[in-house]
Amino acid sequence: MTDARELVEQVARAWASMDGNADRFDACKADPSLDETEGRYIGYMADAEALMERSGITAQAEENRRLREALYDVVFEYDPSDTCQNAMSMRDIARAALSSGEGA
Repeated sequence: MTDARELVEQVARAWASMDGNADRFDACKADPSLDETEGRYIGYMADAEALMERSGITAQAEENRRLREALYDVVFEYDPSDTCQNAMSMRDIARAALSSGEGA
């Protein structure tokens, strides 16, 4: 499962690649002292993070994480003998869990 930092890094590396700087991005990631001089890794990371925040990708990724956790809780806490749960679809249960703050 990809976390937020990995998503930012994927976007940053793709951006560096589009600029023809993927090799320098990787080198700066591997060597922080080189990045202090060139700033390729930290620069692309900051730009990617800002882009993702402004575009709503960060918020959507967080919502997806919350939904995934809520669904996980529902699946592993589901009791088939509970008639109330049987009357609701899994989607409704997950939405109820999200709206009550479970899985957050």
